[in-house]
Amino acid sequence: YHEVIRRIAVTLGLLAVIRCGLYIPLPGVDMAHLPASAAAATQGERLVKALYGQSQALPASLFELGISPLINASIAITMATSVPDEL
Repeated sequence: YHEVIRRIAVTLGLLAVIRCGLYIPLPGVDMAHLPASAAAATQGERLVKALYGQSQALPASLFELGISPLINASIAITMATSVPDEL
């Protein structure tokens, strides 16, 4: 019984952290200069537009970045470590 309550509490806590993270703005992004379509669209609408290449707006919050920055950094580090030392 206590295990179920603990799991529910952890789940609700993680959901709260994620929800709060959606309000953390990206450093260096001026929210006043974002296009109106980016500010008005919901997260789901921006995701669908981004998947089909129709989004020209930057993500507005830190948690909306997804996994792309991690994958890009991993590829860059892998390529940098495979370069010969002479270069």
